[in-house]
Amino acid sequence: MVAENPKTLNSDPDRYFSEAYQDVMYTGVIGFYSRLVHRLMERPFRGQVSPVVLEVGAGVGQHAAYASTKFEKYFQTDRNPSLIAKQNVMPDSRIVPMVADAEDLSAFETSSVDRLIATCLLAHLNHPDQALMEWRRVVRPGGSISIYLPAEPGMLLRFLRHVAVAPKSKRRGQDHVSMVYRDHRNHYPGMRHFISAAFRHDEICRRRFPTRWLGWNLSLFEIIHIRVSEV
Repeated sequence: MVAENPKTLNSDPDRYFSEAYQDVMYTGVIGFYSRLVHRLMERPFRGQVSPVVLEVGAGVGQHAAYASTKFEKYFQTDRNPSLIAKQNVMPDSRIVPMVADAEDLSAFETSSVDRLIATCLLAHLNHPDQALMEWRRVVRPGGSISIYLPAEPGMLLRFLRHVAVAPKSKRRGQDHVSMVYRDHRNHYPGMRHFISAAFRHDEICRRRFPTRWLGWNLSLFEIIHIRVSEV
């Protein structure tokens, strides 16, 4: 008979994101990986002008520090007020923390945003197709949408999670694997399908990492940039 581990690990997503996510995902080797994702998402926008930027699912504001777009307003939104309260807002009056649901952006008028950014968000949503249509609605014709898409539940991603992220998370009392499988509701092929359907009239540029030549099952993530049609 195998004795059970008396220590109960937390697997509640809200607690994980408010108590451990920043430490687990933004320090050490995993932190290098996370920062690389932000830099890769911004690479095509160096020096470009996007007066109004909207980030959905911004968490505590990790991505804004890497923004390479020249902007006048950067709305840093999340539906969780406790994360908004903890946002690492830079001393910049142009960055506006705001509670908003990525599936309902009624606070933003149609075609009022020049660029929309969504890091690891789409996998978490109850209605990803509805969210994508909202994102397209608020972005002006000719504007852009940047999406980070984890290759969930790909073999390479699960391997990295078990050998690197899970042990680090466990040392902090967190059950990362259970949390991910509970909160990542949408799988990679389904998310790709929803994106293709929502932006079927737009220009879609996709790039899988660490290499574009292998299938999604041997990838970690995909970065997608969409240019909304002006027609």
